[in-house]
Amino acid sequence: MEADDVSEQIRAAVETEREAHLAEARFRTRGAIVIAVLAMLLAIASLGGENATKETVNANIHASDAWAFYHAKNIRQTANQLAAD
Repeated sequence: MEADDVSEQIRAAVETEREAHLAEARFRTRGAIVIAVLAMLLAIASLGGENATKETVNANIHASDAWAFYHAKNIRQTANQLAAD
């Protein structure tokens, strides 16, 4: 082997290694972007779910209050009727 052949092989190996490194860097960058987007979507969905949960709890509280008011009203009416009789 001559020095020119050896030097050409080294250049080719270095170029191949550089291309592999660039491809790996592109893959990592794309992976990081995908993970960031998924994290953002998960955070938005989590906030939406939390708001829906709060609304559901509030609706149940209002329904319970209305039911209690209805029963208290009926008890007072029955007590008044018994007292009147």
